[in-house]
Amino acid sequence: MSNFVKVSVPRMKNDGDQLHADIEKIPQFVRELDDAMRDLGTCWEGPAWIAFQQQVESDILNMLDMYDWLREFMKALSESEKEYGDCERKCYDCIDKVRI
Repeated sequence: MSNFVKVSVPRMKNDGDQLHADIEKIPQFVRELDDAMRDLGTCWEGPAWIAFQQQVESDILNMLDMYDWLREFMKALSESEKEYGDCERKCYDCIDKVRI
């Protein structure tokens, strides 16, 4: 078993950029879900509709909570990527100073 993890700063940045792009699509998906639910409301009524509507509204709130959590996670990931990059550059600088 290995005691270290090999990390590539460019790969971290690429993954972070892709994750950020995907996360930022969530609000649009939530709006589309809300619009679709409202469209259904024009042809559906009664207790089943009310139960469905309440469930979708609950799901939307959960999605928005998850979106907020993912944005915070993305912020922390971005900060970690920057710190790791800074540390890597410092290590390379130290190595360069030692080279003869």
